[in-house]
Amino acid sequence: MATVLMVSVLAVTGCSTDTSAKEPQHSNPAATQQESTVTAELRDIVATYSTNTVVQKDGTYAVLTPARASFKPKVKVGDQVKKGDILGMSGDAQLVAAADSKVVFIQASEPDLPENYPVIALRYSGFSLQLKDESPSGLGSVEQLQGAFQIEKGPGPSDCQAIAIASGTESLVADETAAGASPPDQVLSENSETNAFTPEASVRLTTGGLLCLIDKSVPVQLGQQATIVLHGIKRSQVLALPVTAVAGRQAKGKVTLVQNTKSQPVEVGLGISDGSLIEITSGLKAGDQVNSVAPNLDPRGK
Repeated sequence: MATVLMVSVLAVTGCSTDTSAKEPQHSNPAATQQESTVTAELRDIVATYSTNTVVQKDGTYAVLTPARASFKPKVKVGDQVKKGDILGMSGDAQLVAAADSKVVFIQASEPDLPENYPVIALRYSGFSLQLKDESPSGLGSVEQLQGAFQIEKGPGPSDCQAIAIASGTESLVADETAAGASPPDQVLSENSETNAFTPEASVRLTTGGLLCLIDKSVPVQLGQQATIVLHGIKRSQVLALPVTAVAGRQAKGKVTLVQNTKSQPVEVGLGISDGSLIEITSGLKAGDQVNSVAPNLDPRGK
């Protein structure tokens, strides 16, 4: 499991000592936090995510439908495809390969599939880095992502050849199969032991996390430690605060609004973050002052 690099900056105040007194006098931390404020300002933000992971081989990635539409495959299981090759059609949208890969799983034609439905899986015969954490979901669509990585005590930094959605397969229990969750004529998959491609009534495609596909010209080794940074969507002149002033990182959070020396907790809507700043989508306006330290820092108090 990848370990997310989460950086929390706490405001630290020193102790003041009166040498004429018998005992040193210490400042009140709570009072100091109340007096220390930051201002909600309009800023440019590029969504950023960073984590540690390890080099793995033969990463399998999925292709999803971009919107609700029909699906028609243009390739078959076992085909070797090149980067950019058309794999199928989701309505009028072309589904393409992220890298030179082998098709290992495919959904048969369907007249109506929902958005983000996994329809094709491909195996990249090279090295990759997997991000299993769900936090990258705030970066935007996978097509918008760019990534770079640094191998510990190794070459780099290097760009990811492509960012793709990691995939796998799982077995269905007998009841699900009997109920028609994945009929025999709907899915083909590759048997990892025999390399044979056969209809599978008891297997379905799963997705989870992201893959950074490493170009084959980059000299890396299986199991090496790496740091990866992803950059996603960019938003200009959006209301933002330092992440250290906000409790919460996705969808909604809380801040302590300071007005006329009075403080009150306020719920705010949250957007993208670059690790230093976070977008405020609702609950505050430009110029509002909030406590520089987030409320409820102890997760048990949330």
